[in-house]
Amino acid sequence: MSDHWLAIVGVVFGLLAIAMAVPPLLQMMFGRPKLEFKPDEFMDENGKMLLLAIKNKPTANRFLRRLGVEREMGNVLAYFDIQEQGSKRFLLKDISARVTCAATQEQGLLARALPLFTSGVMVLHNRAGTAGIIDGRHDDLRPIGAGHYTAIFTIVCGEQVHKFEKNFTVADTEAFTIWV
Repeated sequence: MSDHWLAIVGVVFGLLAIAMAVPPLLQMMFGRPKLEFKPDEFMDENGKMLLLAIKNKPTANRFLRRLGVEREMGNVLAYFDIQEQGSKRFLLKDISARVTCAATQEQGLLARALPLFTSGVMVLHNRAGTAGIIDGRHDDLRPIGAGHYTAIFTIVCGEQVHKFEKNFTVADTEAFTIWV
């Protein structure tokens, strides 16, 4: 008779252990940073800037949210190449990107991608008809002439490596310097 109760107690404790292990397991599987990319433009009195917005999407599944699964913060490192359209000639290769976290106002070669907030990779600045590529390792701009180009991004977040390409046009006026 006592063996019967010991078996029942063992099964109950086993089920409790499984119930306690499920949320951390789901957090490990579904809580990793999930980045999405969108080209964006910003214009003010200092000129126009082309940037790549990086958003760490929140957990969308209601069941996972109820179990306490939250999207984790990710550290983002980015670099990019600039390629001329048509000739496919690389103007610049492996440019370290200056990454900015909008929520914390952090700026550098490595920045946080917080869930629900946007981080940005600054690519190009055009002011008074003078355009330049923003190199995260240097304070000055690398000049670029009017034309059609492709930015080829490599974004690293933990063990995830994301590739993203987008065409852009540099014009003599700020208003016509755009992502296409």
